[in-house]
Amino acid sequence: MKRSGDVTGVLNLFTQLPSLKFNEIHLANIFGTLAKTIQTPADSNRLQSGPKFSELLSTTTTHLVNTPTSDFFTTRQLSSITHSLGKLGIYDQSYFNGIESVRDMLSMNGNSQALANIAWGCARVQFRSEPLFASIATQSARVAQHGKPQELSNLLWAFAKLDIKSKVLFESVANQYHRVAKQGNVQDLSIIVWSFATSEVESDQLFKAVEGERGRIVDQGSVHCLSNICWAFAKNAHRSPSLFEAVARQAERMVARIIMVGWGCRWSG
Repeated sequence: MKRSGDVTGVLNLFTQLPSLKFNEIHLANIFGTLAKTIQTPADSNRLQSGPKFSELLSTTTTHLVNTPTSDFFTTRQLSSITHSLGKLGIYDQSYFNGIESVRDMLSMNGNSQALANIAWGCARVQFRSEPLFASIATQSARVAQHGKPQELSNLLWAFAKLDIKSKVLFESVANQYHRVAKQGNVQDLSIIVWSFATSEVESDQLFKAVEGERGRIVDQGSVHCLSNICWAFAKNAHRSPSLFEAVARQAERMVARIIMVGWGCRWSG
């Protein structure tokens, strides 16, 4: 069922059986399937307004709020559900308040991926919980040391998006500047420097490390990523003539290709 992406079938399966027969793994997998299958905001709105999904979300929230969390959900499962709701753009106050209520368990037991998924899901639905994010920030050193660049970029983006300040988190990630710059793809790097600039946090070492990756940044970066990186460098007043010159040359090449395509279309048509 998960592979088929049959939304109706997944919801029917849930509602036709007593909810007590569903364990925490089933619930997390159902939300994951829905998040992978639903593609448009209109589809997400239809899903949210349906009675079957409402029952699914209500059952999940009831277990979260009324059952000792360690006896039912694990941090990994709650991170998956929260990430799925964020991807779907669905906000339910009772569920997210429940997530806030178990914040210490989540932050203590969650690995970097789980904490990044929780923060990202909250930011996607504009759930601004300073207690939750403060609890996540207590794990900054551990998360920064072990987190992959994509996980760190999602985590920083969430803090920046919700305008929640955490000096310790940003400094912990900045201390990993060499690894982050070398291992992160262009999208990761663009989100990280954007988050630093948006949160008004400076890190000369991090920005210099990103500048050192300018060759692959201009070769692999989308227009959106390049614009974010340039904006972040300008916002943080980090002068980088070599980076900006490389981006400018790439822009010239992109314009030249567009012109050539236009001429080709004109003469072929």
